[in-house]
Amino acid sequence: MKKLSRKTVWLLLAVFVFTAGSGFSARRSAALPAVGETVSGFRVDRVERLDTPGGRAAYLTHEATGAALVYIEDTGAAPALTIAGRTPDGLRRVTLTADSAGELLRGAKESLGAFFGAETEAVPDADAAYRAFLGCLFPGSDAAGNGAGPVSAENMLAVVCADADGAEDILSWLDGVFSAADTGKALAPDAAYRRMDKPVKETAPLAADATGGVYFGIVCPRAGEWTRVRLAALAAALERTGSLLDKSVCAVLPDAETVCGTASAGADAAIWFFAPGLEEKDAEVFRDAVLAALRAAAETGFSAQAIETLSAAQRLEELTFPEREDLGAALCEGFAAAWAQGDASGYPAQLRERWSAAAYLADGSCTEAVREELLTSTLTALVTVAPAPLREPEPAPEATPEPAEEAAPT
Repeated sequence: MKKLSRKTVWLLLAVFVFTAGSGFSARRSAALPAVGETVSGFRVDRVERLDTPGGRAAYLTHEATGAALVYIEDTGAAPALTIAGRTPDGLRRVTLTADSAGELLRGAKESLGAFFGAETEAVPDADAAYRAFLGCLFPGSDAAGNGAGPVSAENMLAVVCADADGAEDILSWLDGVFSAADTGKALAPDAAYRRMDKPVKETAPLAADATGGVYFGIVCPRAGEWTRVRLAALAAALERTGSLLDKSVCAVLPDAETVCGTASAGADAAIWFFAPGLEEKDAEVFRDAVLAALRAAAETGFSAQAIETLSAAQRLEELTFPEREDLGAALCEGFAAAWAQGDASGYPAQLRERWSAAAYLADGSCTEAVREELLTSTLTALVTVAPAPLREPEPAPEATPEPAEEAAPT
């Protein structure tokens, strides 16, 4: 056997001393227990490496209540915490961020005390227009509700993004929070959802200071994973400047800007389109422009330039995703959104699919989804969300003049 040189021996010894003294060792990745073990009342059910942004995610269950927990570590992101709850009135969710795990815990203790009370509504007012639309597209779905009702422990999720060395204190606090919460019946995702049976056209009123516009959505009943993935790819392609959708809408509504997205409820999935600022008189024009763009996609597919543009944008997004300033919050909210749909562990796969959207344009499967799923669906919702007009303040009542005093007799 070849002997190690003295220089190599000293180098190995130096590395050992550094790692042992600094704590930079395998223990950092093993701070949370192994699968099947428990920490602070939580049982580790599964652990997986995250391809992007790196690090790993542990999926845990609170043994006393059944509440769910996702712990994300070793990503280099600023600490963040999302707590979500499923209530009879819809979903409730709030996210906090901080510069350190200790600061995150202090902030959570100070600001989340009323989260589980019936009087709390965690959905911000900025989502009111979208929730009003979902109420027409997916009546009774969790996402359409405002989450203002009470939430029990069985219907809770916490997602924590922090270094593993801060796990014990955070998990101990969450153990107390979940244990102190009311218990009740576990609610299935979208238990109250009922699929529409005909096209819907509605006007939904909003608060006076909200942003209005026109939504148009198409529902694909009993959509499998194949359809859901391609709807997401289609939305990514169509919302880009210069896309088929952009050209079709701007041809009839020159000042309109269109946003696309996808949503799901129960076994159904949908793609939706939103043009902020449009009024009810523009609604049918907008809908027809969207359908014209979809028919063009079904007939001609997507150009090589459109595919390459989307592919380049997605490569850039994937490369820069780990450098996002809000990375911790984005990860927490992504896992929470996947949990709301039924499975928090589905989020990493959703990320990978999001960055592969261009491939589904190139292989023609998005075109197939448009032709076979969207253009044949009769389940559509055209919804104008309109802020209520400001009420003029009522004029103050005029003061009644007091009768003049009579002069005393002389």
